Amino acid sequence: MNEPFSRARRIVVAGISLALSAWLLRSPVAQALVSRGDDYLYAGNRYQALVHYRRSFALDPDSEIAADRIVFVAALQRSRAEIASGIAAATRYLQRHPRSAELLADRGLCYLKLRAFDAAYLDFYGAAALQRKPQAYTFAGWAALRSGHPALAKHMWQNALHVSHDYRPALSALERYR
Repeated sequence: MNEPFSRARRIVVAGISLALSAWLLRSPVAQALVSRGDDYLYAGNRYQALVHYRRSFALDPDSEIAADRIVFVAALQRSRAEIASGIAAATRYLQRHPRSAELLADRGLCYLKLRAFDAAYLDFYGAAALQRKPQAYTFAGWAALRSGHPALAKHMWQNALHVSHDYRPALSALERYR
């Protein structure tokens, strides 16, 4: 038999080809997993949605969408462990991409649910500094107030109004806590 490649060589070549394909296609596959997770979430199955989002994030740790979905679903949970898991996913992403305002704000929401108001304030303020959106300043203000810093809260609400002079939640907060 004059086979140019032995069976073992063909298996090695096939394995290398599969590994290269998986590496090249990791981002599209990760996006497909997020889409599938969204289908489960819309159907009301948070558990299966989270399974798919976590697989996507494991496959592509640079996927802001996958990290965002994990943290979003975690924020919907009542279990401290699930919320902490969402915080951990956001932290992993933010270590690689510290300028993600969306993940900072999402992690801030999780901290609010855990009543970690100082940490929530830092995340909301970080998101506000990056985005300059009144919502983030307003959330930072509420977190500051809950952590015992009313002057800082008022300052955050005023910052929200500097960005959008008629932002009702900031106006209401300032009227309520004058």
